[in-house]
Amino acid sequence: MSSWYSSFVLDSGLNVLVAPLAVPSVTVALVVKTGSKNEDPAEAGVSHFLEHFVFKGTKKFPSSKEVMRAMDSIGAEHNASTSKEATTYWVKTASGNLGKAMEMIGELVCRPLLPGNLLDQEKGTILQEMAMIEDHPMNKIGDTFETLIFGEGTPLGRDIIGTKETISKMKLRQLADYRLRRYGPENSVLVVAGGVKAEEVVRLAEKIIGKLPEATSNKNYNNYNDYKNYSPPAGGRQVEFRQTDQVHLEMGKKAFKREDPRRYALSLLMTVLGGNASSRLFQIVREKLGLAYYVHSGSTRYEEDGYVAIGAGVAPEKAARAELEILKIVRGLKVTASELSEAKGYALGHLALAWEESHFIAGHLADNFLFEKSIRTRQEIENNLKKVSLPQVNSLSEWLFGNNQPLSLAAIGPVDRNLKAQKSKLKA
Repeated sequence: MSSWYSSFVLDSGLNVLVAPLAVPSVTVALVVKTGSKNEDPAEAGVSHFLEHFVFKGTKKFPSSKEVMRAMDSIGAEHNASTSKEATTYWVKTASGNLGKAMEMIGELVCRPLLPGNLLDQEKGTILQEMAMIEDHPMNKIGDTFETLIFGEGTPLGRDIIGTKETISKMKLRQLADYRLRRYGPENSVLVVAGGVKAEEVVRLAEKIIGKLPEATSNKNYNNYNDYKNYSPPAGGRQVEFRQTDQVHLEMGKKAFKREDPRRYALSLLMTVLGGNASSRLFQIVREKLGLAYYVHSGSTRYEEDGYVAIGAGVAPEKAARAELEILKIVRGLKVTASELSEAKGYALGHLALAWEESHFIAGHLADNFLFEKSIRTRQEIENNLKKVSLPQVNSLSEWLFGNNQPLSLAAIGPVDRNLKAQKSKLKA
């Protein structure tokens, strides 16, 4: 038991975490610790496909229209998402609708119909989603960069959505088998945050959530250990020519995994570099030089590995210069005491605002429960941020960017490998 959240285990074996908040809303989320990195390459995209397909109908709401009407009738915000590590189903609504929100989660995750007659229809929907991503380089560049960083074909290097081939060949049996294999209670958590009482949540959960499938196999296709020593070529580059008005580029390198104790220093370093409007990248690349509309930096950390990245959208004729200017900023990055102080203020302020949101709290609980050794309190996070010293941040900057270390680069737009603007190469 914790002072700010409560934990319970239902008779079905499903863990439940509840965080009461003084707000009029509630977020109910069921998160399964499975994503694209847990798929066999031959079934790439099955996590995302299943997440889509449960909305086609459930035992109580046997069509997608009835599912959506049930959500809309309580004015709920709702969605589902698939990442490389987790699949999340959530509903946010007024606290008085707690029972209905939990019923919807229970129906989608525990009692989906998985109608075979709609399988081909959903394939078409996902293929169109894939086409939409392809048509928007700003959305695609992140996937391109992760493939470059982690290696094509590795669990973390594959695209979450799958491929045209695997989606077109997807069978109903694959969806059902994957659900049985990965959606067990031992691999999931129900989180509820908002204006609720823990006792009421548990009573309703026991009554209406229902049982997740009992795993028929512990088979897990995450073979990341086979690739953990993969290192992208120093300064590896992947440039895809597109006849667009803007070049979208992402530059970066491997860093470290989720629970590394340096993550607090890394967060502050990325804030100084390109995390807000007063950051070095924003002030120099955009405000001073006018090379980009958007420019930012950040880090992504998975259980096994992670990376830092800088993203920007620039004019084709300015792409090569933009890369050069970004490299100058990164390689000369020595954070000042005032910059670190401001970064801490920014991080602590954003944390305080986030802690008022039921959706954020639900995500924080689920993420920490499934992927970390303990659930971090707000005070713990604040203390760790405050304790970061200037030498720690600058030592980390040197480790990442010192000695003119090359950065990997992915780019999409009308440029060549050296980011020089090119005339159209597209065939008529």
